[in-house]
Amino acid sequence: MLSNAVIRSVPDFSTFCLKTKLDDGSPVTLRAVHRDDGPRIRRAFHTLGAETIHARFFAYRAEVSEAELAHITGVDFKRDAALLATIDVGADEIVVGGVSYFALDDVNPPKRAELAFTIVDGYQGHGIGRLLMHEIIAIARANRIEVLEADMFADNIPMLHVFQHAGPPLTLLREEDTIHVRLALTASAALASL
Repeated sequence: MLSNAVIRSVPDFSTFCLKTKLDDGSPVTLRAVHRDDGPRIRRAFHTLGAETIHARFFAYRAEVSEAELAHITGVDFKRDAALLATIDVGADEIVVGGVSYFALDDVNPPKRAELAFTIVDGYQGHGIGRLLMHEIIAIARANRIEVLEADMFADNIPMLHVFQHAGPPLTLLREEDTIHVRLALTASAALASL
């Protein structure tokens, strides 16, 4: 006997692409990460300053590993997702930022995911974080993720501002020099955080 359950299809976010503008009017493309983006992401990593690397990885590092690149470019756009912000096109395309989430639990669909951003130094403060946040929240909600979580340094005021203006209810837990951020994407998750 068939149940009366509604089967909800989720869009294929692996084809996501949005051409938009930064706060200064410059064109930027937000798009799904592709399996062949490893070299582009590595080039972007090599342009990051020491402070940006430390803020993103909580330590200085000189390189991004092949395993990390495979992890980020191998997302399924359900349990895990990654978007890039790029300028130019084709062989001239340059990655200037990115956002990803990765499931934190084994249930299907996952209830919680860890969120991470990286914006290339020269493009910080131009609205890329805000644009990426808006799109990754929409993907997470479509995939029925209830909570996005992130850890950041307490002095990362620009990123804190992005989280505070993201829209969903926000919980901040400060521990020494770090803040644990929790974005409740559903009403039940928001109630649970009270």
